[in-house]
Amino acid sequence: MKRAFVTLLFFTIMLVTFTGGVFVSAFEGESPKEPVSNDGSKSYIDVTTITEGGNTVKGTPVVTAIPAAGKQVNSVKFFAKALNTPEDDFYPYPAKTAPPYQWGWWTGGQSVPDGKYILRMDITYSSEEVEVITREIIVDNEDEPNSPTSPVNLEVASITNTSVALSWDPLEGGNFFNYVVFKDGNKIGETKQTTFDIQGLSANTLYNLQVKAQDIYGNISIDDNSILVLTPSQDGDADPLPSMSQVDIDGPEGKIIGVDSYSGTVQFAVTVDDSNLDGVEFFIKNLKDSDSFYQLLPNKHKDGNIYSATLDTKSMPEGKTIVKVVAKDISGQVRTVSRVFLVANKNINGYPYVNEYIKDEKLEVVPLKTEYNSDFPQFNYRNGYGAVEGVVAHETANSDKNIRQEIEYMSENYNSAFVHAFVDHSNIIEIHPTDIGAWGAGRYANERFIHVELVRVHSFDEFARSINNYSDYIASLLYHYNLDVDSAESDGEGTLWSHNAVSKYLGGTTHTDPMDYFAMWGYDWDQFLTLVEEKYLEKVQNGEDDQTDNDDTEGEDDQSDTDDTEGEDDQSGTEDTEGEDDQSGTDDTEGEDDQSGTDDTKGEDNQSGTDDTKGEDGQSGNNDTKGEDGQSGTNNTKGSVLPKTATQYYTMVAVGALLILVGGISYIIMLRRKYSEG
Repeated sequence: MKRAFVTLLFFTIMLVTFTGGVFVSAFEGESPKEPVSNDGSKSYIDVTTITEGGNTVKGTPVVTAIPAAGKQVNSVKFFAKALNTPEDDFYPYPAKTAPPYQWGWWTGGQSVPDGKYILRMDITYSSEEVEVITREIIVDNEDEPNSPTSPVNLEVASITNTSVALSWDPLEGGNFFNYVVFKDGNKIGETKQTTFDIQGLSANTLYNLQVKAQDIYGNISIDDNSILVLTPSQDGDADPLPSMSQVDIDGPEGKIIGVDSYSGTVQFAVTVDDSNLDGVEFFIKNLKDSDSFYQLLPNKHKDGNIYSATLDTKSMPEGKTIVKVVAKDISGQVRTVSRVFLVANKNINGYPYVNEYIKDEKLEVVPLKTEYNSDFPQFNYRNGYGAVEGVVAHETANSDKNIRQEIEYMSENYNSAFVHAFVDHSNIIEIHPTDIGAWGAGRYANERFIHVELVRVHSFDEFARSINNYSDYIASLLYHYNLDVDSAESDGEGTLWSHNAVSKYLGGTTHTDPMDYFAMWGYDWDQFLTLVEEKYLEKVQNGEDDQTDNDDTEGEDDQSDTDDTEGEDDQSGTEDTEGEDDQSGTDDTEGEDDQSGTDDTKGEDNQSGTDDTKGEDGQSGNNDTKGEDGQSGTNNTKGSVLPKTATQYYTMVAVGALLILVGGISYIIMLRRKYSEG
């Protein structure tokens, strides 16, 4: 009996030890993001900022409450509000009752525009003590400043040799907060009134005086409505300032309707009344580049007391622009007026502005169809199943094939390339689950991104409809995978890539789509990005159920259905698909730095040599039966697209059950021997 007990004890210890390993291995890496540790006595708010240690965020930063060490927390509530709004304007987010106390704080659009915000955490401890902590944060998503316009008609109400009383027209608008007064570039006060007295000045001295507006987000005007005033001498009277009207703009309307936008040759004009006038100058400045400066407009004209200058907007970057007019008199006094407008050049080929056409025509997005091809290779992304890092926007570069012909061609030639979906004016067809990879744009992009092809059409209306479907589908994918809309076009970092950006920054491909096809219809990447952002914002604000249901086994009306469980981490497949202008050809046969060279017999440093029997360094050797270093050998059919942790779990549970069985049998044998001996 003693021997049986010892044996049973031995197997019990083994089982407990191994079971511990099962749960550690099975769930390793699946816990939420680890909270920042706090060994101090003060609680604080941690935020994922653009630069480490900074205070500026973009996209969807993670906001985390870090309670003081040594206290038991019952719950944490998160709130946010614009800097200059009342305390009761704090917007509440759902409370957290267990660590980590984290929230993804979505910023951008009209809901959370650029500016300053106060984040607040209410930490309730088990002692019922409530601790309130706050942190000021700057949101900076846009390239151009989000600033209110300055008040107009700034005047000297009264003046002495030591003081000036200012007045101006009131501003209206829901986001207005107050006025900020500057003297010689330095802030000297704030007021909600439309008057301000400045004291302590010196006689016979020029002072530059400005009044700017501040909104509830802490943004201050960047335009320039100012005056340069000369205080009188001890016994003298003040000279009047030049009198000048506000800037009038006359020119062709820009492509963005409903705002102050222009396209083509525009004329700026002011009316100036001053017998002592010394001169009038016009200046222009684009706000897209933070380092830009005012440039003198040379084409100036005078007709009586009306002064004007012209500008061809086609020579300017698109976006917010300031025109500033400066009138100076012979005593050195200056009046400056300015106006912010939008350079929004229409298409030179005469097509309408696509995004506005979509809105004006109230175009609707077509339903998604799923037609998965079970023959396509299946492999995880580099970070695992469903670990999508972004979307690559392609176009087929073939004007002779419709969407059905493109899908048919790809189904017959998938060993060269295949993508996740095709889109045209009347279809969104997903042909491969988006939770696993595809061979769409070279080895580096294949292991990271979803690939979506835009099919060429033959009329502007069809193009606009296809862009409407294309942008909405891509926005849905980003929304589903909790990715912000962040273009990689300018810096090679982000979630929304063109094939052109992949070629430029990642390599493994040389295609430049969809840029040329966009240009055929007077469209460009910036306009497409704007549309995707608008679609994404609608989904966020409406709290939409996205159409990407990974558990939907039929795949109807679903943008990322997948039940497929074969193949693991295969990144092979080229993107040169039908010669120079198509994405479905099979002409690439050398296998050097490509993904499917059929003549590459060594399988070294390529991704699909057909004779790569060891699968070493080639990620898809066709005889790779062990799956060693080749992530999707065609004979390696048991690879799973289940998360690695789940595979570990089931394996270890099976081994644990086997140990229990062996232990139980050994115990019974021992007991039988004992009784037979007795």
